[in-house]
Amino acid sequence: KEKYKIRGKIDRIDEIDGMIRLIDYKSGKKLFKGDLIIRDSEELREEKGIYNLQLLVYMIGISSELGGVPMKSGIINLKNMKDGFLEGKFNGICTLNEENIENYKSEVVLLIKDILNNKNEFKNCLDGLFESLCDVSDWMYENPELGFQEFKTSKYLVDYIQKNSKSVNYPSHGLETAFDITFGEEGPLTVICVEYDALPEIGHACGHNIIATASIGAGLGLKDIASKLGIRVKLLGTPAEEGGGGKIILINEGAFEDASCSMMIHPGYEDVVNPTFTTIEQYTVEYFGKDAHAAGAPDQGINALDAQIQLFVNASTYRQQMVQSNRMHGVIRDGGFKPNIIPSYTKSEWYLRSLNKEGLDQLEQDFYNFANAAALSTKCEVKITSPDYRYEEINNNETIYKLFMENAQDVGREMILQKDAIRPGLGSTDMGNVSQIFPSIHPMLGIGEKEAVNHQPEYAAATLTEGGHKAIYDGAYAMGASIIDLAEKNLWDQL
Repeated sequence: KEKYKIRGKIDRIDEIDGMIRLIDYKSGKKLFKGDLIIRDSEELREEKGIYNLQLLVYMIGISSELGGVPMKSGIINLKNMKDGFLEGKFNGICTLNEENIENYKSEVVLLIKDILNNKNEFKNCLDGLFESLCDVSDWMYENPELGFQEFKTSKYLVDYIQKNSKSVNYPSHGLETAFDITFGEEGPLTVICVEYDALPEIGHACGHNIIATASIGAGLGLKDIASKLGIRVKLLGTPAEEGGGGKIILINEGAFEDASCSMMIHPGYEDVVNPTFTTIEQYTVEYFGKDAHAAGAPDQGINALDAQIQLFVNASTYRQQMVQSNRMHGVIRDGGFKPNIIPSYTKSEWYLRSLNKEGLDQLEQDFYNFANAAALSTKCEVKITSPDYRYEEINNNETIYKLFMENAQDVGREMILQKDAIRPGLGSTDMGNVSQIFPSIHPMLGIGEKEAVNHQPEYAAATLTEGGHKAIYDGAYAMGASIIDLAEKNLWDQL
């Protein structure tokens, strides 16, 4: 009952509603045209996926060049979207004569109207939003806020979303700066995470302004398509990624309940679709000593700063034997008051990272030994605490990230695998905790800045450039198009 457009042929392709017409790729002559019947096959759908269709072609008006009456049936196995068209190979038997059969051995291209229209509709909507999304990202650069303090930012983002859609739940799930909005009424749920906290002193040097606007672009682009696809898409505002574990809190508060998958993008040094993100734990180490005059009565003091320095020496000595992918780094937050007062109290903060829980557990044990040894050698008391949630390693879902790779090509971005990347990654994120529960992706997108890396002021400035803005568009498109693919190809059971 529906009209399909078939683009058939080898090099050159004509388009006719409800008919197929092939052109001889050597001579350019019209060889034949025919009525077309497409039948959906449940058996094939279950066996090979929803895009395997039984194709019956009844030819009429046969051209004399064919030298026979061709009538064929067979299967077109559709593979991937390229330049807006689904490619596939016809496996049926051709009854053309031997002289002409060579003309029909290459791929035909099947364009199903509804499929193309969903991605076109999404892209058209995203095109209309792009300029304003860049403005939002630039505003965020000028107005950075720290985790759980993103009051202006969260309201700005909510206002923008409501201007382009409907009412947003804000605040949400017990967090003052969280928000959520869901498009679609029923079906599998995809949660797109929106990050927007900044770093102290250096602002959006981790590019969360790009993350937020790419996610919002993907969600708003799908707002009118989700119901047609029979899915739901949730934009979830997730505060405090740079410490505070906003997503972990939101998991515990049920914000991801019933999710089939989750996704976001992150600006980085290069385009890596399955980046390595490590397990991380934060630690505070406090040493307690005794004040004394550093010149007049040093023997009466117990130097808590010496303990901190010894801890750093222990950690530095250990790094030579440390597993290459592990990380142990810290800063002294409180080192005393004046040089002539032996410090009775000092505090340092540390991040420990490893590829997985088992590796971090071992690293943690070694770190406790270093801290206790420093206390023993300086006669100080030591207190070690973990003030934040443990962030778990990323589990990249292969089905989703392969779709992301394919769709990124549509906007001219060639994604690579982590094994082929120049840099090892090895950062950490609370998206890792999400990925341990729900199928997830967290691709890294380069922004064209090779002289700076994340967590440098120069990188924050690069988010304002054309490369930074392109990452917004490309990330939004690849996420949204991948969600469309998940729905149209019914891949939910393969996640």
